[in-house]
Amino acid sequence: MSVKKILAGIVIVGLVAAGVFLYNPLRAKMYLGKMKDFDPNTPQSFDRVRNAGVRGFIAMKGSAVPYLIEALKDSDPHVRAGAAVALGNIPPRPEAEKALIEALKNCKGDEIRAYSWALSRYGSKCAPDVAKLLDDPSPAVRAAALRVLGGFHLKKYAPRIAPFLKDESLDVAVAAARALEFTPWPPAVPDLIALARKLAAKGMKKELDHVCATLRASVDPSVKEHVFAVLGDGSVKPLLDACRSWAGKLPPPELVPYLCKAVVSSNKVERESAFVILKGLNAADIETVALAALSSSDPASRIKALEMLYDVGSEKCIKAVMAAAEDEDKEVASAALKTLGKVVARNKIGWAPVLSTSQKDNPREEYILFAIGKLKDPALRFAATECLEALTARNGGTDYEDWNNWWYDFKNTEKYIRELSATLKRLDDINLGESKTKENFEKAKKLVDEAEKLVEKLEEIAARNPKISRWVEKQRKKLNIFKYSIEKYRPLDIMN
Repeated sequence: MSVKKILAGIVIVGLVAAGVFLYNPLRAKMYLGKMKDFDPNTPQSFDRVRNAGVRGFIAMKGSAVPYLIEALKDSDPHVRAGAAVALGNIPPRPEAEKALIEALKNCKGDEIRAYSWALSRYGSKCAPDVAKLLDDPSPAVRAAALRVLGGFHLKKYAPRIAPFLKDESLDVAVAAARALEFTPWPPAVPDLIALARKLAAKGMKKELDHVCATLRASVDPSVKEHVFAVLGDGSVKPLLDACRSWAGKLPPPELVPYLCKAVVSSNKVERESAFVILKGLNAADIETVALAALSSSDPASRIKALEMLYDVGSEKCIKAVMAAAEDEDKEVASAALKTLGKVVARNKIGWAPVLSTSQKDNPREEYILFAIGKLKDPALRFAATECLEALTARNGGTDYEDWNNWWYDFKNTEKYIRELSATLKRLDDINLGESKTKENFEKAKKLVDEAEKLVEKLEEIAARNPKISRWVEKQRKKLNIFKYSIEKYRPLDIMN
């Protein structure tokens, strides 16, 4: 290779190096100028970065870091904010992290949000340095440091963050609450409740929602009394809802005893809270609390309890429900009757009566008779009918006489049928055509009279229940034959 070619190559490499050396500063200068209109209030996501200067620095990657560190000291807050966002989108560098923390410490403007966002991208390794800023006299710096620490989700910093819930600056207190949302710290619950009340008084609804979200995440039985105290206070609705949600996450042994007391409380809000929470429990716990609520002095609470038992009640609640059906408040009594029918049917206590079947002891009969008796009360007849329909699988209307006749028929039909069949058989065994004694005729006459009464009763039932009408007609014909036989074979002078 000639000397000329070698020299030419050296010149070319030198020119390229010089070009690169001069090009990066020129690019940086151009991008800094474009960052003048960067909005520091929207730095959270690179997708939302619409500034060409920020995008340009990001494209430069690691080579942009020195220029961005210098830009953090710029007098223009838009440039500083843009530089922070760009650093947050470039692979982390120790010098950049140090510069961002220093910038965060000295920042007084809106770009503090950009700094805190950028630091959150560096991960928890910078947490110790960020935590040092919690002692900064500036509320803005403390709030920003809290936002960064919260983004790391490190539970070990929760005790360090929690005291700031009582900070004089509400911005700092809210930042502390948000930092604890994903690192729950139950000891902070009392302070979260107090902060929520302050924010409500100031009308800071958005901030209040953040605090309530953190409260919902900090569930622990050790602080339950603080939350229970709020369940009777409806002055701050978001806080009340959050406390209801919080209480609903407690283990049942910690919650049920309180609910049993709350449902009979004289405080209406507390009673309502108890019923809201109760819906999230299992059936057995709901039944326990609902049974306690039946002793409430408030009719509305008793009705709610019966409505819950309607859905989950077991056999053990039946006596209490029947007692509620005697309540002086007719709405409560009506709800109890509806619940009685549903609970008995759902738990398959006994069975729905079917006419003309063999009679066995049916545990359901007690409840059927009870409901039929309630049909006499005009205020309860519709509820009693619903109860009876559930117990009997029969659509019988609301008329007491109709249900009473049906029950009479059910209880007596099989009995009459057995008695009539036995009587007719005894008549057939006497055989008057062959044995015409006075004694046999007297027996036959007596049996015919008994059979006549039974047939008349069955004919009365058959008029209401066509299912047995044909059988009764046949028995009437048999009885008439026996009557004819008595007259036909009656001797002129009956002798022994």
